[in-house]
Amino acid sequence: MRRWFSGLLLAIALTAAPARANRIVTVAVPSARLSYFWSTPMTLRAEVLLPASYDRRPTRRYPVIYWFFGFGGDDRDVAERSDGAWMRAFAAVHREAIVVVADPVFDGYYTEFADSVNNGPWGAAFTSELVPAVDARFRTDGRRYLAGHSSGGWAALWLEVNDPDEFGGAWAYAPDPVDFHDFLGPDLTVASPGNLYYDVKHTAYLTDRVGIRDQETIADLVNGRYGTLGPKQYASFESVFSPRGANGLPAKLFDRKTGTIDPSVAAYWERHYDLNAIVRRRWPKIGSALVGKLHVTVGTDDTFHLDDPVRLFATTLDEFGAHAEVTYVKYGNHWNILDWDGGYARHVAREALEMDEHVR
Repeated sequence: MRRWFSGLLLAIALTAAPARANRIVTVAVPSARLSYFWSTPMTLRAEVLLPASYDRRPTRRYPVIYWFFGFGGDDRDVAERSDGAWMRAFAAVHREAIVVVADPVFDGYYTEFADSVNNGPWGAAFTSELVPAVDARFRTDGRRYLAGHSSGGWAALWLEVNDPDEFGGAWAYAPDPVDFHDFLGPDLTVASPGNLYYDVKHTAYLTDRVGIRDQETIADLVNGRYGTLGPKQYASFESVFSPRGANGLPAKLFDRKTGTIDPSVAAYWERHYDLNAIVRRRWPKIGSALVGKLHVTVGTDDTFHLDDPVRLFATTLDEFGAHAEVTYVKYGNHWNILDWDGGYARHVAREALEMDEHVR
């Protein structure tokens, strides 16, 4: 959701531009997968935050936490803003890690690090190209964790569910809809999903909740009456989740004027990107590798009602014995959820790195 503050390993080239006493390093990894898809040179970009002891202890190796910011963010800005929080978190838990702020933005839209017929193989590129490049350039110890907020929270869960042997756990804060029975209101899983703007009683779907009140309708948000990020958010969803239309562009989920949902597009979304449905369908194959690895935190007053699909997802995780950690923060909204339990950095650092020490 929106944020107002906004081949061979040897063949992978890596460029680095140091900053802030060489502790924040910009990396750009040429992507063979994305370059092939787009028939033009493409790179994966990330900001790498090195722990305070990195230069002082030249033989030490570190686990890696991949942090994904939400829609509307910028990797460099997020890295600089969050650097202090991560360093304080590591000091508090007496453990350290390398933090990688991966850039999910392509052509102005958020890729969610998911493979897509429109955007290309961003998930495969992340796992098979960016991750090995980070391991090659920095002193990593082979342990990797995922964490993120909003769209970044969804990305963390997506990557964990799709490659649970690669990553040791995912921490998601207020993730984008994880069950398409409730995609910010409408149920996209039914044969006739109806309308994105109104329910069957023609009551408008509302969003942008402050306390117990919603400030705008979904129609207002989509049509940009309160800014440009709303329309871009839904276009971003379509760029990831939709099949390609006859015009070569991402197929529209719904008519922007009337809100009428295209049932064939909705079915494609649900079949390919509904995390709850994917977990249910693939649990016999991936379940044992996912047990204890999924951590979701959401506020009971989430600004975009993202607590509702989380509850549906949690029911499935409980049913299958996933031993997932799902936390509902009373009165928490989409933004202050990041301050819960001493802040996201401290929470992730404590849980992931304590798990890391236990594994050792």
